[in-house]
Amino acid sequence: MHKDKKLKWFYDQIIELRNELFCFAYGILRSVPESEDAVSNAIIKAHTHLDSLRNKSSFKPWLFRILRNECYRIAKLQQKTITLYDQTLYPHKVGSEYRVDVENALSQLPQEQREVITLYYICDYSIKQIVEILEIPSGTVKSRLSRARAELKRLLGGEYYEA
Repeated sequence: MHKDKKLKWFYDQIIELRNELFCFAYGILRSVPESEDAVSNAIIKAHTHLDSLRNKSSFKPWLFRILRNECYRIAKLQQKTITLYDQTLYPHKVGSEYRVDVENALSQLPQEQREVITLYYICDYSIKQIVEILEIPSGTVKSRLSRARAELKRLLGGEYYEA
């Protein structure tokens, strides 16, 4: 593919996926500034290594894996530093008490469950797409979703969330 066409294709893909990328990063990092940094860093890394992508149809899972790794890198750095601000001051698009309750419940889920819940419900990915992104078996995705739903129902007292 011609370099200019390849770059245009890349930028078009990024524009199309930008909200999903942010939602996924926020699901892991629970911080708007850190999520924005992770997405930016992942895009730069993907752009730098675009020639290693062999098949266009693999772009989305490939990019989400880069983002996932970047989120974990940032989270690991955060564990080594003192946080200077309260992350709860930066909720993403909080518009109601219900959203705050759900945000708090999501933050209490184990990381693996939070990832699949974010990809499935917020990013609206299918089980098959989640399998590609996380590189885990479909049964594992389904069991993590099931456990996460049950835990969310428990945390929310069953009044807001139906599994």
